[in-house]
Amino acid sequence: MIKIETLIQLPKTEDFVPFSEEMFHQLDTSQFRLEYLQGAISIIYWGEELLGHMYTDDIISLWAYIINGLEDYLNKGKTEIYSSGTVLTMTRLPQKQLLFAVNNKKFTLPETDFLELLLAEAIRFFGILGQVREAAEAKKLIGCLDQLS
Repeated sequence: MIKIETLIQLPKTEDFVPFSEEMFHQLDTSQFRLEYLQGAISIIYWGEELLGHMYTDDIISLWAYIINGLEDYLNKGKTEIYSSGTVLTMTRLPQKQLLFAVNNKKFTLPETDFLELLLAEAIRFFGILGQVREAAEAKKLIGCLDQLS
């Protein structure tokens, strides 16, 4: 089982909370620019955290890097995504598997399930922010997942 969730670091704290529409509307953007909102993407696979709050970055940019990386992955079967000193790699494996590595710590995941969930979370995130172009990019990539079958 894979769980993917966007976490937001509350401004001026070390606390992370799940990103939701309600949470977004409660943010006091007079205190900071939305473009610099810090956050992380939590990826949990069968109870093991593969990625989480220990890899914090500007969350809007992080999601944009991931969408760009997924486009490379779908076209070339591999990608590397760099963010705040962290290297995420994805490599296509036989039998509809994907090798996901975070700073050389490697995990084998079911390719289609992982990509669908990752893109669904990107669409949800950008949809809440009202960033239509980015959400449309992620939706376009979901359409490309059919080529994996």
